[in-house]
Amino acid sequence: VPGDTKSNLFHRITLPSNSSGRVRQLREVPMPGGLLRVFDLDQGRSSTSATPNANPNSRFLIRTPLSVSAVRGTEFRVAALSEGQATTEVLKGLVGVAGSQAEVAVAETFGVSVTPAAVGAPLKLPATPKLLRGGRAQEDPVVTFEVEPVADAVAYRLQLAHDAGFIDTFAETRSDKTRVAFDNIPDGAYFVRATAIDAVGLEGPASNYGFDRDLNVLEPGQSAVERSGKLRKYLFKWTATGQGARTFRFQLFGDPQARTALVDQPGLETPQVVLTDLPPGTYHWRVTVTRLAKGVITEKVGGLQELT
Repeated sequence: VPGDTKSNLFHRITLPSNSSGRVRQLREVPMPGGLLRVFDLDQGRSSTSATPNANPNSRFLIRTPLSVSAVRGTEFRVAALSEGQATTEVLKGLVGVAGSQAEVAVAETFGVSVTPAAVGAPLKLPATPKLLRGGRAQEDPVVTFEVEPVADAVAYRLQLAHDAGFIDTFAETRSDKTRVAFDNIPDGAYFVRATAIDAVGLEGPASNYGFDRDLNVLEPGQSAVERSGKLRKYLFKWTATGQGARTFRFQLFGDPQARTALVDQPGLETPQVVLTDLPPGTYHWRVTVTRLAKGVITEKVGGLQELT
């Protein structure tokens, strides 16, 4: 939303799809001069980025049913969590938060919880979480992220977006676990954002990662035995999912450490192989797939499977 073009003021307010709000007022005040910008957040969460306004008569307010957050030029979040609680979290700058009583100044990296009775004392926001191997390529059927635990955090919020600014966010989840999963994510280049949430409901600064989604699944099937005359034929099958051209390497080992291959068959173009007359015993087998996709050759080694 453009502000006073003379002083080059701009502000951006982002609401997830499960939140609702509106512009209440957006006008220039002739006397004493300045801008009046008022936004209502009925429910859910909002994220705001605003450039500072040098005019002391200008006001920028975000209202919930329980609170009024007055912006001093900052990045901050306001949430109407329920009928009994609202929160304000300041990432940069300073915000004044008023409820039924006097305004409380909330500094950078602090937040407050607001109830019908009062605005709580400012609390330090949870630390920024890190994702273990956050930027790795996502090849498995389900896209998963592992959050490094944050002290005092009771939950984590992860968002997926098409852009680094998280304007086009298409998936979001909140979890009390450090392992978070997303289903049905098509191939492409995406961004993931992670935040930690404390017991009060305050959400800390975010960490952002870019990642590639490139489905590349290798799954062993069941082996089968067939007798042909005096020979027993053992059929090994597997499946490979994802884009690109593939060749396979089948290996059979006589020990679970896979030190010496009894059978090593590379260059297979179909996902199966037949072995004849294996002596009694316990074997371990695996498949390696070599894939050419988007001009890049990659190799993926499947896990060892046991056959007695």
